[in-house]
Amino acid sequence: MVFVQVILAVGIVLIVMIVLSTIWSLHSKRPIFKFAQKYQVFDKFHPIFGNLLELKDFSFQQLFTKKVFKKDRPFGFWLGHNYYYMPDNSEEISQILTHANSMDKADIYKVYKSAVWSGIFLLPAIQWKPKRKLMSKNFRPITLNSFTPVFYKNSKLLVEEFGDMKNEDIFDVCIGYTLRAFIETMGHKNHHFQPGETSKIAKCIDLGQRIAGDNIVKYTSGYLLFFWIWTDIMDLIKLIKSVMAFKTLLRQIFGEREKEIRENSPTSNILLDSLIQADRKVYTKYAAYTDFVTFAFAAVDTSGNTLAFLLTLLGMHPDIQDKVYKEILEEIGLDRAIEVQDLPKLKYVERVIFETLRLFPIAPVIGRYTTKDVICGTQTIPKGVNIMISILDVHRNERYWTDPLKFDPDRFLPEEIAKRPSSYYIPFSTGPRNCIGKTYALLSLKVVVATVVRHYRMSSNYKSVEEMDLRSLFTMRTTHNLDCQLTPR
Repeated sequence: MVFVQVILAVGIVLIVMIVLSTIWSLHSKRPIFKFAQKYQVFDKFHPIFGNLLELKDFSFQQLFTKKVFKKDRPFGFWLGHNYYYMPDNSEEISQILTHANSMDKADIYKVYKSAVWSGIFLLPAIQWKPKRKLMSKNFRPITLNSFTPVFYKNSKLLVEEFGDMKNEDIFDVCIGYTLRAFIETMGHKNHHFQPGETSKIAKCIDLGQRIAGDNIVKYTSGYLLFFWIWTDIMDLIKLIKSVMAFKTLLRQIFGEREKEIRENSPTSNILLDSLIQADRKVYTKYAAYTDFVTFAFAAVDTSGNTLAFLLTLLGMHPDIQDKVYKEILEEIGLDRAIEVQDLPKLKYVERVIFETLRLFPIAPVIGRYTTKDVICGTQTIPKGVNIMISILDVHRNERYWTDPLKFDPDRFLPEEIAKRPSSYYIPFSTGPRNCIGKTYALLSLKVVVATVVRHYRMSSNYKSVEEMDLRSLFTMRTTHNLDCQLTPR
């Protein structure tokens, strides 16, 4: 009897606490409710769960990029008591990305923090800024240009892999290139991958993204009870295993490089060396490792996916592919090694890369959080709002681009670029917290595209990019293997 009374008392206390905390939370968010009235997707708002009940089975792709809501952007919805706002105006988006009060990352990224890392990518702006400044020296042109031989060496390995490719997904094979190149540009030149190891890691990275993307609402709802009720535990186990497979490799490489530095005391401007040798009073060993993991995830998956999309687009457009091939032969030739001084000459290749990133941006959606009010034109976005920006939709918006789904590299001729605002094209984000690895990615892509096109002709049965059914979390792939065949020249 006493036990039952205790249980009842505890239950009553918990209910009272939930009610009071809900009332307090709703009261504190009055400015957000006022702002949200103009943009709300759903008519109903549940005091505790917001719109979770309506959205619990939505994937990341459905929430933020697919046209699944009747209301057009701008719109918003509530995941619990966290409000998510999606603007659609490129000028407003540019102001948000450059505003000092919206430098923090959105709450939705906690899915990475819990499962993958808690590195520089997720840090609040006040902690991120000094780290970004410290890392800037590792991304200077003189350092990045020195990686050209590494990119060329590994692009030749990719050419060999394409020759042996049978039923493999081109995404996985391309990620094998970016993984090997990344590891070597981090100063670890002696790691020998076992046959099939890079493909296995690529599949692990993609599996983690797919599971997290499909369950994004559950993982970020903030309600542990609903998390356990809604989540497929086997999926969760697969997610953790997939992440750990990649992190195990990175931990090994970090440890081996740390040992080399301890024994030989080399000095360099390579990112991994700088992280290992940083002042431990301001940069702990754990923080150095997590930032290394952050850059590895960011560099490997993004550039690999972009390369796969680019080769497929060349296969869809033989005329453009012929122009790329002609430029490569004229500027570099058929056989000699590609050197850093060759890369500025590849103007058309560069335009092809830019146009690929327009149609298939590295990160289709990015999220920010307002730490204070943000004034954008005639409206004020209040403190405490998560802002989800669909770069994919900006890049494919017919208000900003003529025939937006057409693959046309000449959009990036100098005279065409001069005609449009810079806010129309943001594949690496914009503002202080843009992608620090932009130049690294472009250098790598130029080298590998030139190498592959010298050896292979691409073909595809796709007639339009709309035939590629996309899925995404923080990078983007298709729901199916890409239709891209490579034939030796």
